[in-house]
Amino acid sequence: MRTRLGIRAAIAAIASAAALVATGSGGAAPAIPAPVAPGNGAQVQHLPAFAWRAVGGAQQYEFQLAPDPNFKSDANRIVTGNTRATITRSLPNGRYWWRVRALAKTGAVSNWSAARSIVKNWSTSVRLVWPSQGASVQFPKAPLTVRWKPVPGAASYLVSFGTHNGQDGGGAPTDQDCDSLVGDRPTETTATSYSVNLTPATAPDGSAKTYYWSVTPLDGERNRGNESSCTSFRWSWPSSTQVTLRDLRPEPETLDPQLMWDPVPGAARYEVEINSSDDWAPGSKVCCTQTVVGTSLAPTKVFRDNTYYWRVRPINADGNAGVWSPPGTTGTFEKVFDRAAALGRPSVTGLHMRDNYGDLPTGAATPSPLVVWDPVPGAASYTVQVAPFSQGYCDWTQAWTDITAVTAWTPLSLYQGNPPYPTDRLRPAQEAQLPKPNQPDPQAAAPYCVRVRARSDRDERTNDVFGDFTYLGGVDKPAFVYSGRTGNTGRGYLSPSDYLTPRSATFKTTPYFAWVPSHGTAWYVLVAKDPDFHTVIDYAYTSVPVYAPRRGLLAALTYPDETTNYYWAVLGDPLAASPAQFQKQSVPPTLVGPTLDAGRQIVFQWTPVEGARTYHLQVSRDAAFGSTIDDVTTDSVAYTSNASYPADVCLYWRVRAETEDGVGLGWSAPPQKTSACSGLGSFKRTWPAPRLVANAAAGDEPPTVTWTPVVGAAWYDVHVEQPGVGPRDFPRLRSTAMSFTLMTGTGNFRWKVRADFGAAASGVVVPGPYSAWHQFTRTISAPQAPRLQRTGRGVVFSWNAKSGARVYNVEVATGPDFRRRVELMRTDETTYAPLLGTGYSTAKTFYWHVAAVDVGGNVGAFTKPQRFNIRVPR
Repeated sequence: MRTRLGIRAAIAAIASAAALVATGSGGAAPAIPAPVAPGNGAQVQHLPAFAWRAVGGAQQYEFQLAPDPNFKSDANRIVTGNTRATITRSLPNGRYWWRVRALAKTGAVSNWSAARSIVKNWSTSVRLVWPSQGASVQFPKAPLTVRWKPVPGAASYLVSFGTHNGQDGGGAPTDQDCDSLVGDRPTETTATSYSVNLTPATAPDGSAKTYYWSVTPLDGERNRGNESSCTSFRWSWPSSTQVTLRDLRPEPETLDPQLMWDPVPGAARYEVEINSSDDWAPGSKVCCTQTVVGTSLAPTKVFRDNTYYWRVRPINADGNAGVWSPPGTTGTFEKVFDRAAALGRPSVTGLHMRDNYGDLPTGAATPSPLVVWDPVPGAASYTVQVAPFSQGYCDWTQAWTDITAVTAWTPLSLYQGNPPYPTDRLRPAQEAQLPKPNQPDPQAAAPYCVRVRARSDRDERTNDVFGDFTYLGGVDKPAFVYSGRTGNTGRGYLSPSDYLTPRSATFKTTPYFAWVPSHGTAWYVLVAKDPDFHTVIDYAYTSVPVYAPRRGLLAALTYPDETTNYYWAVLGDPLAASPAQFQKQSVPPTLVGPTLDAGRQIVFQWTPVEGARTYHLQVSRDAAFGSTIDDVTTDSVAYTSNASYPADVCLYWRVRAETEDGVGLGWSAPPQKTSACSGLGSFKRTWPAPRLVANAAAGDEPPTVTWTPVVGAAWYDVHVEQPGVGPRDFPRLRSTAMSFTLMTGTGNFRWKVRADFGAAASGVVVPGPYSAWHQFTRTISAPQAPRLQRTGRGVVFSWNAKSGARVYNVEVATGPDFRRRVELMRTDETTYAPLLGTGYSTAKTFYWHVAAVDVGGNVGAFTKPQRFNIRVPR
């Protein structure tokens, strides 16, 4: 990188020359110099070299340029031995006046020449290249990198980018339409291209909106040139997607929908709506309140039976929504739960009568009614209604209702006094059931009807989701006849052989209990986790020798999984009652996957568990799950991650079922820890890296970095290593292109890019891996077409304007190696008239060259030295 050059030497030269004017006069005054060029009233884009004729006796000349004809305002003053003068600082557009006078060696001074005016009007139009007027640009296929041709004299540019304000009556766009959307102000850049860090907003129907852009040049002193025309273009985002649906569960009793759609390029997340009305009435919306980052969704809450319509639309990084997916059969599904008509059979199968000894025929008389049925897929609990059968029909107006999570039902009874065995805050479950109040004789035979229906989890509004009732024995048919109490009125405890079930066995779900009524006509049932009955988990009172656990009216009860025994006993003191024992171990979910959806989000899936109301999913870096990075409860047997997990880290996951009353059952099998992190219950998240494309390898102008889009990326980060400065990051880029608005210095720059993946749940993004490095050699090449104009004592250097140059360094020396410099000047303009001061009197052959200087003060390459001869008197 070249050394920065100051302008102090040039300023000192001007100040020293100006000091000569202040000396006293002596001898005859020189003649008044005659101005030659430019002509009076000339209009120019840039201030040229001012020329006048040499006069005899003049050793130097004093030149003045001022914004008023009386030269009373701050004037530009130059003392020079040249008959040409140039202004080294860019001036604003406007009218100026100039004059010159001669200075003799004796100190005598001529009168001023007549003032001439000149009008500077830097009005070169900016030629916009792309997008042109009326062009169509498609996001994200074509990154919006606007480009224009360089403007001579421009050191930087202001880029305005905005939307039409709709206030011009539909006529031609105005400058007001180009108000910037980027930080509410124009963006300044030293390049001739700019990548807009925005994403497009589209009309509700998905049609493109009109955007406007313009460019205004700035010279080295930040004086504005003419703004370009406000050019309009159509910026579109093809955002429609196709949707599909599959049922995650094969059982016909229930539907567990998984919604899927094609990824939309440029989408950072998606909005999903499920509605029971095809006109999308807000009050009929049942899902979803949170956006998702994947391209699949298994709703976490069940729906009530109905026809549902669903749609999805993408949302880009700026929050602009795309179009909804088109209507059609793929966006419609019929949700039914355990419907007999859909099944072609009773909704609850295996519904029949038992007693404490075994199965009974429908309508049988029994003192020990026990209703049992098969589990219903997707059911967490069941509603059981029992009603008196009278005069040939079931009187459901007199029915009592129980909720149970066990696939069995038995009646409970009311107890009087205190329970015989004290427990910590747990009172025996009781109900006044058999016989009903209209049956005064407890021993009289009484027929009863029974119907059962399944219930899954509650919906998003906490409504019950029920199946159809199944009637035991048929509609208006008695299920059983209660024949009155049984047992032995003598007091005492059951013998070990009186405990029928459960007994020394393992059960997958909460069992029911049966015993021989060898003593008593009513019984207290206690269930504990320990043989001393210090940890009692169930306590009930019943007048039949069978018991199906529940908490009483409308309250289900299930037992947790245990690796040790449960103990149960009937009657008073359980320690004296020869308690029986059993084990309860559910079948945990079997993990499936995980897999990736089309949006590259993790999809977890597992097998269903009998009696599950919900499922609890955990994801952790720790195989022991001491802490979690995702913790989700869902009704479905699948879940698409809505959090972006860290890359290249071994992660572990597990699932367990939770029952109707919130009891967590056993977790899925412990994760298998393998070196490749590919065992059951473990996975490693990998994110794709962008690929840099069409990046320049070298050049003067700040380049544009471009890369391939990555599916699922919320935005991108570019990391740059700068020579002699260090690293710098450019985060949260919405486009797949980035233009450097400023690049100073020369040497090897390099950069790499990565995608950031969003998490709709937390808003936290996870960075993916970086691309490979790309190296760019930044140069500041020499200005083109250097030339020398020589007329007598008039010498002018000129060259072509260089894009991105803040100023130019001009050097004059006595040799081509420039070790003995006689003049050093920094100028904004592309012409320079050397001062031809006393340093020029030591030789007659000189060399000059010029170099561009960037906004950081870094000097570029010099032009090839050019020789000229001139004799300057001492």
